[in-house]
Amino acid sequence: MKISRGFIIALLILFALLVLVEVKIPKKFSWEDKSFSSTDPDPYGSQLVDSLLMHSTHGRYKVKPGELQEAYADSLDLNKTFVFVDSYSFAGPGEGMEKEADMFLSILDRGQNIVFFSSWSPSDSVLNELGLFWDYYNIPFNDIKPGYEETVHWVRDSVYKGAAFIFKTNTSEVNFIKHDDDVIAPKTRNYRVIMRDQNNKVIGMSMDYGKGKLVFVTYENVFYNYTLLQPGGAILLMRILSQAGNRPIVRYDPTISDEYIEEHERSQSPLRVFLENRSLRWAVYLALIAIVLSLIFTARRRQRVIPVVEEPKNQTLAMVKHIGLMHYRHHDNASIVRDYYKQMTHELLRKALIDVNDDNLIDENITLLVSRTAMKAEDIKDNIIKLQNIQTDTDIVLSDQETKRLIDFINNVLKEF
Repeated sequence: MKISRGFIIALLILFALLVLVEVKIPKKFSWEDKSFSSTDPDPYGSQLVDSLLMHSTHGRYKVKPGELQEAYADSLDLNKTFVFVDSYSFAGPGEGMEKEADMFLSILDRGQNIVFFSSWSPSDSVLNELGLFWDYYNIPFNDIKPGYEETVHWVRDSVYKGAAFIFKTNTSEVNFIKHDDDVIAPKTRNYRVIMRDQNNKVIGMSMDYGKGKLVFVTYENVFYNYTLLQPGGAILLMRILSQAGNRPIVRYDPTISDEYIEEHERSQSPLRVFLENRSLRWAVYLALIAIVLSLIFTARRRQRVIPVVEEPKNQTLAMVKHIGLMHYRHHDNASIVRDYYKQMTHELLRKALIDVNDDNLIDENITLLVSRTAMKAEDIKDNIIKLQNIQTDTDIVLSDQETKRLIDFINNVLKEF
């Protein structure tokens, strides 16, 4: 048995060391592939962003496969906020794009909100309807070096104070929005700039359109895992999403499918984390094998005979008979009355806080007893005085009739409490 215990302890220590090593080993990430996929854990993916939003909103944020067409089909539901990231489904000219642009504006007309993170310029029909212009400028190539920082300014509003967020980036092209009050469409008169870049260009704007609200953000890097982990990344993301109000949020990701979402929901068990990693998976296998071997080698250990424990007998009736026999043989009626009187005083004090032995409260106590027992006050007082005398006089002798009368009095008092 000592060998088995030592083996299990050693195995547990080894398992803990394997877990510690696996946690400390740096993960291999790709710094070249850029995507906004909710399944991409790389720095330029969005898996961490979507996970944070799901947990921080308590189920009011979810990711669905699809893009603009799926959002248009879902826009007939209750008020929601639709999020598109790096979307170009209706960017550029063309008949198909114009149709999708109409879908985009129809979603807003139906009262849904849209948060649009993208450096892609929407179609001209959308920009004309909103009274906006889309433009860009390039950062000089010599300025793009490792560790290059870009500043994003949050414009002060009624909720948030103005703030500057500095993020490391390697973007060479900066897209921004221009607007003109003279040509802005009547439906979008109510607009507000929410973000500017380090050159004071507008990179974020919110506006009302129809029954809904539109939030345009050309700084799409805020949806990267890498940006989220930088100081202020999560704060800026939450500020942008709060512009659409307190509604359930649906993000449309064209890189995933319904089958993946179902599989992802089924695989959210703690054991799946161990099984997906080779080192942790073998640690689990070794632990299970050690448990099975321990059960096999200890199952044949001899057990001593467990004696049969008899149920203890109830001696209450025998005790009552013994006490009754003692009283009968000695015929000490005064002792019986004294015992009954002690029981009565204890019960009255415990249940009604009446101390019949307190001479200062004798009248008040008698009044309480009269109200509860419907007995005469004189009889109660005489009997209590008689019982108190029996308590103090050890030489008193009581007849059977007197003993029975006093016991009946005590029983009548206790019966009402």
